[in-house]
Amino acid sequence: MPETSLSKEDWLLWMELIGGFVASAGLEAAVQAGHVRPTPDGSSLVSFVTASLHSYAHSAVPFVRAAWQALDERGLEAGTESLTTKRAHRVKNVVQNLQALDEEYDGLAGSNHVARRASRGFPAAHGGDVVSVFKTDVRASRTAGHLPICFGVVSNCLGISLGTVTIERTSHLFLFLHVRSILSAAIRLNLVGPYQGQELLLTLQKSVERVLKKQSEIKSGVDEGTWRGAWQTAPVVDILQGLHDRLYSRMFNS
Repeated sequence: MPETSLSKEDWLLWMELIGGFVASAGLEAAVQAGHVRPTPDGSSLVSFVTASLHSYAHSAVPFVRAAWQALDERGLEAGTESLTTKRAHRVKNVVQNLQALDEEYDGLAGSNHVARRASRGFPAAHGGDVVSVFKTDVRASRTAGHLPICFGVVSNCLGISLGTVTIERTSHLFLFLHVRSILSAAIRLNLVGPYQGQELLLTLQKSVERVLKKQSEIKSGVDEGTWRGAWQTAPVVDILQGLHDRLYSRMFNS
């Protein structure tokens, strides 16, 4: 396996399906609308997941990268004992950058109230001055606390590398969790069984690598402002997710 590619071992370590939680990323609405149907080979489901993956990679991953780098560029020593005026100023600047990213992502998701609601309110649970201030702002509703922003922050705090454009641990993990969540929801919706879900999850590894390779041309970085290049690539998936609140009966929140 080339060094520039995510190894199958890495993917297998993450493969355990542990349930659909509360979000289906629009899959439940797609099923009820007849857009996704049970098939022996799961092809209808795979088409939906691939479209959702492609859209999520282009709309959310740039924000994950920018948030990760915003924290990495804070210029603060983790072992500093006292919060000096200079340090407080730097913390304030980083938090303002994160809030700007959060506001921009809120605007991007503004056309889909279901997706925006599902993405809000994920305050980072890690220590540190920047995270503590940002978490306080989220809890006080001064900023939305969207998942991509918080995921980038937490990944940085946990030491999960951003990596290079060819092997981005944080981006791979973010998209893997998105795919796993949809497949877990598919299992609960009886579209596929648990073993077939595992098989599809392994198969979709290549899709994640392909979409990240195409999307990697968008450079990350708060100062460069390249997160402004995020866009929605699957309007049908976006519309289906927006219909979720209109379902007569539903298992998931989105």
